[in-house]
Amino acid sequence: MKSTLILLISVITLFSCSSDSDNSPAGEGNIVNKWHLTSIVENGTPLSGYTCNTNFDVTQFFDDGSSITKYGDTNSSGACVQYTEIGKYTLTNNIVEDVQRNSSNVIIYKARYKVLELTQTSLKLSLLYLYETSSTGTNPHTTNYSEGQEVRIYEKTN
Repeated sequence: MKSTLILLISVITLFSCSSDSDNSPAGEGNIVNKWHLTSIVENGTPLSGYTCNTNFDVTQFFDDGSSITKYGDTNSSGACVQYTEIGKYTLTNNIVEDVQRNSSNVIIYKARYKVLELTQTSLKLSLLYLYETSSTGTNPHTTNYSEGQEVRIYEKTN
C-alpha cells in the first residue's frame, strides 16, 4: 500500500514543469500549480479504496523544477497519515519525469508520465514508468505501464 501511495505522490510530483514555453503541454493550462489527486483509473475502471490517498494527495510544481508531494497512507494502526516528499521534475514533449532522492542523494523514486490533458483546472496523467526503492535505496522495483493503463486525475487547488 505504501508503494502505491508513494507512486501516486511521485506521479503528482511529475506533473510539474519548467517555465520554458517550448516544454509546455498543449492546452490552456500550466502545470506549475498545486494539484489535488481526485481519482485513479486503471484499465478504464476507477479504483476504489483510495480514500486515504484522495483525501491527502496534493502535488505542487514550481517554476524552478522542484515539487512537493503530500500523500496519504495508512499507518500500522490503520489511521490515515499524510507524508511529504520533495522532488525535482522535468517536462519535455508532454512527458513529465519526477525524481526523488534520499539524504545520501540516492534515487528512491522515479516516475514518468504522459500528459493526456492539461487545462486551467484539471490535469490527467498516464503513468508510463515507475522505479521505487526503500528509503535507503535497497529493494528496487521497476514497473513499465502501457499508455492509459493507469491514469491519474487531478484538480487545481488553491
